[in-house]
Amino acid sequence: VPKVPPLDEDVARELGAFLKRTREASGASQEDVAHRAGISRNHLQVIEMGLSDRASKKPFNPHLSVLLNMCRALDVSMSDVIIDVFGPPSGVVVEVVEGTHKGAN
Repeated sequence: VPKVPPLDEDVARELGAFLKRTREASGASQEDVAHRAGISRNHLQVIEMGLSDRASKKPFNPHLSVLLNMCRALDVSMSDVIIDVFGPPSGVVVEVVEGTHKGAN
């Protein structure tokens, strides 16, 4: 089984920062979001710092299920996360409609 490569530290920090900004903009506490996402408050704190855990300080590289649960808990689409963190895919025009991103070729 191939190992999953870690995310670049800058990308991991930006992902954590996006999730934190989104949580704060919603007015939700870490406890509320963590509960809705099925993770501990400590885990959410570490994620928002862009880390996998406090001890190793490795960049956050979430399982897809954790990221999906975070998106659901924050009421944000996975495409919003990807576009905010990585930017829109090349050759795609992104149109924001009612708070969502829509791609058109």
